[in-house]
Amino acid sequence: MAGKRYGRPQSTRLSEPYPFELVSSSDDEDEVHSLTAVYMVDRILGARFTSFKPDEAHMQVDLTVKLISKCLDDKDGTSATWSPVELPVTDYTSEPRVPKFRGPDGELYEMEHAGKFAAFEAGSSRRRFVAVITDPNRMVQPEDLGEIVRDLIEVSAGRPTVASSPSLG
Repeated sequence: MAGKRYGRPQSTRLSEPYPFELVSSSDDEDEVHSLTAVYMVDRILGARFTSFKPDEAHMQVDLTVKLISKCLDDKDGTSATWSPVELPVTDYTSEPRVPKFRGPDGELYEMEHAGKFAAFEAGSSRRRFVAVITDPNRMVQPEDLGEIVRDLIEVSAGRPTVASSPSLG
């Protein structure tokens, strides 16, 4: 017997993907990033987000980033958690012994090809979002992140959102 089980699945899929664009600035140039949310906002984190007071903005930013990250698709490109790990030469056979890694698709590749999987453009929505948010050379307005969370909460609840910018069509 396994004993009592705690918790529940941490993600529930949206009825349909929710594409949106995030604009970041780098060296006074805007960059538009197309992202796709596929999971509903976690109810507990969503409730915490909506209960913040204006003087708690510093705590809201971390929660906002976590909420958005958890909603984003991590299978529409290289996963946010994937990295090329060189395999020991005994794990594969080839002559000459060329360093290899297992790609996100499960196949073996020579280490020289790791860059194509790790490239920003190859990343999943979640991986690209995390890269944008953590890049010290890119700036995203906190207000924009808050608006994304509010929209994701409405989409998760099945309520229509009011478009505040041009539609992705």
